Amino acid sequence: MTVASEGQYGEAGIDQFEKEATARNICVAESLEIPFNADENMYDSIIEFLKLNKKAKVVVLFTTGHDAREILAAFQRDNTNHSFILIASDGWGVQDEPVREREEIAEGALTIELQTKEVHAFDKYFLSLQPGENKRNPWFDEFWDQKFSCISFDGCSRNATAKLVAKIV
Repeated sequence: MTVASEGQYGEAGIDQFEKEATARNICVAESLEIPFNADENMYDSIIEFLKLNKKAKVVVLFTTGHDAREILAAFQRDNTNHSFILIASDGWGVQDEPVREREEIAEGALTIELQTKEVHAFDKYFLSLQPGENKRNPWFDEFWDQKFSCISFDGCSRNATAKLVAKIV
């Protein structure tokens, strides 16, 4: 079974996945799409639909991080031990946000992340940025606050700040 976010990312991604699956004689039982305006009830309905197909064992998610998080939340609300193997695209990938407070539900999922090369010059530049000092990017402080739940590091050593930033890089 497949679940895709509505829009170019999810639709094109799952379309390509289904073509590759068909070429390898892999059956896709059902394909579901999460609309842009999905609410909690929609995610719950998707889980109910997945559970109806007793033969399905794998669910491929080609979703945004937000939709992946909401699917996991719906599994959590369902309060049953789902027996699906979840395979998720880079919309979830190595991000923390989709699984935060849903770790138990996400356990065993396989996520895919595109291979990228390290760009040392960018790492050096990014590690030099500090909240309140980055006038070039008006969203940097907001990003920093969201990622680390704080906007400044008064009393925090430069080395400790670099270690925190390294988590993102």
